[in-house]
Amino acid sequence: MTEPIEQFREYVNSMSSRTFFWLLVLFAAILFFVGLNSRQLYGSDEPRVAGIAAETAIYGNWTEPALNSKPFLEKPPLYLWADSLSLKLFGHSAFAAKLPSAISALLGVLALFMLARNMGASGLTAFISGLVLATSAQYWNGGRKCMIDIMLAAFIIFAFWTFYQLSQSEKFKYKLWWLLALTLSLGGALFSKGLVGLAIPAVAVGAWLFFRDLSNRKLAPADWIWFAAAALLCFIPVGIWLWMLYEQSGYDAFYTVVWTNNFGRFSGGHAEHIEPFYYYLLKLPGQLQPWTVLLPFAFVYSCLKFWKHERVSANKTAYPFLYMLCWLAIPYLLLTISAGKRQVYVLPLYAAEALMIGFMLGDFFENKFSLPWKLEQAKIIKYATVLLSITALVFPVVILGINIYYNDIRLVTLILAAVGIAIGLFTINSLYRKNLSRILLGFVLALTIVFITFDMTIRAEIASKRSYENLFKYCTDFEKEPGKQVVLYSPKERLSGAAVFYLKRRVEANRSVDWLQEKLADQTNKTIVITHQKRLNKLENVTDYNVLKSFKIKKSVILVIVGDKRTKLTSSERRTSNK
Repeated sequence: MTEPIEQFREYVNSMSSRTFFWLLVLFAAILFFVGLNSRQLYGSDEPRVAGIAAETAIYGNWTEPALNSKPFLEKPPLYLWADSLSLKLFGHSAFAAKLPSAISALLGVLALFMLARNMGASGLTAFISGLVLATSAQYWNGGRKCMIDIMLAAFIIFAFWTFYQLSQSEKFKYKLWWLLALTLSLGGALFSKGLVGLAIPAVAVGAWLFFRDLSNRKLAPADWIWFAAAALLCFIPVGIWLWMLYEQSGYDAFYTVVWTNNFGRFSGGHAEHIEPFYYYLLKLPGQLQPWTVLLPFAFVYSCLKFWKHERVSANKTAYPFLYMLCWLAIPYLLLTISAGKRQVYVLPLYAAEALMIGFMLGDFFENKFSLPWKLEQAKIIKYATVLLSITALVFPVVILGINIYYNDIRLVTLILAAVGIAIGLFTINSLYRKNLSRILLGFVLALTIVFITFDMTIRAEIASKRSYENLFKYCTDFEKEPGKQVVLYSPKERLSGAAVFYLKRRVEANRSVDWLQEKLADQTNKTIVITHQKRLNKLENVTDYNVLKSFKIKKSVILVIVGDKRTKLTSSERRTSNK
């Protein structure tokens, strides 16, 4: 690519913001929707959430979500409702279970694009910001999993976008419309995962308004009032649900939702996943992969832009870089002092990091700053595109080669290899011909095929070994004969959820040893019991059973057992069955 970088800038400047927006729509839609059904549900969150949603769809328990008949009140039900509707519309499939997440992830990326544009960014900068967010490993992963946190993240991005628009609008009628949008965004976040959905934008916006007014040496109460109004109004929908829950299930259910699963988890009184205060610092390097290496530079760049430019700018209400910094730093401190911690809890902050990286890269490619060492932007574009093109060409072919080696050739692998070769050759040819429009398109397509290939091959293979689908397919086949049934002994939440999702009904379950012995004493052997091997091994009094089948799911071994009334297995045969 011997042409000067000015040619690239001229071409980018000729592209309208609308073109960048629709390019991002195409890119993100492929990234989150293509092959969504190729991977089974697995892990701790997906089977549990899918099971609760399935139970809601089948039995209509919309007010009080339940996990195999037991109330599940850890989270408000908005995501579960969306998932239940998806299952009703598209059937009990992995695609339907993950569809609300994919939609949420796509809308979150587009909202970030709009926020960047409202902050004065060019179409290129806004596009890069959305691209960074969409391809950050955990955000992309969340968009292709049945999990609540991605919907929370999307609503929080909408909340930051709508409030920024509200604060910059001058006409009162526009402010009212943005107030409504902000209220719905905060309400959606609150209804997705409780008070944390309101706390994250509230502390960040409060800090931004405080530092902005401090920098201006002038209190501007209007924006404080607008946000406070939205924060109060957003409680209306969740308040209606809480009232309905109280009427149906009483005070204990109400107390569990309002206190135990909000304040109790924060303070540690009822928290799960309790970790030390430095937990997130240890996880930071892996949070935004593959963009983490750019985050420290983008953070420093944002600090310098605020200190050197925003404080002396003519527009004393915008402060976009201060907005990003408050969005990232203040909620990060809030989550750090919380007792309960998981890496996924910081997912709503990735958008702020993506904005910082997007603004830094956008300014670099638009020549608004230069690196301290000699490295032309044109060469960076060339090297990055060449590397990605080769990866897009080789990666699917390598996966195909591995399948051929193990004599496990699949149609999806053949298709991905063909598409990867086509995109790789297209991009390399575009580089050779110096066709900038095709280079940009090829870069986006190459990035997409790498992610899709990884999810539809490597992760699909991992999921097949960690999913409960094969276990409950075995159970479904067993129940085809009249009078036979499946029960669960002392199941974990993920096992209960998977049972409801795959069997499409509630499944009898109990933790009593007497109940287990009663089931195993069934002389007709029409009842099979599903349980964890570790829990069964702890029961010294329970020995009269046969292992029909065992399934190793990650580190757990799940046993399918019956009473030994038909055939007495020797101890060596039982050990063989357990393998």
